[in-house]
Amino acid sequence: MPLGADRIVMKLKGGLGNQMFQFAFGYYLARENHVPLFLEISSYQYDPLRFYELDCFAHDGLLSSGDVPADVIESSFTFIPELMGLRGTNI
Repeated sequence: MPLGADRIVMKLKGGLGNQMFQFAFGYYLARENHVPLFLEISSYQYDPLRFYELDCFAHDGLLSSGDVPADVIESSFTFIPELMGLRGTNI
């Protein structure tokens, strides 16, 4: 499957603030590309200090607790401006 063909997968990590940003960015990409958003939360199974916290908000992201390959791998928690221009098959 080509990257970005039928979904956006955000592999969440970090605390509530990071999760909110990651969700918002994934939501933006999904809307721009007219595809569903999946929130991949398997990393919280192995992190004793963090847990998935977006369940207190109403959102339309689909949860996945299986290890789904990410289309874009973030090397750190630093913002990458080039990601804002992703469209269609460029994802």
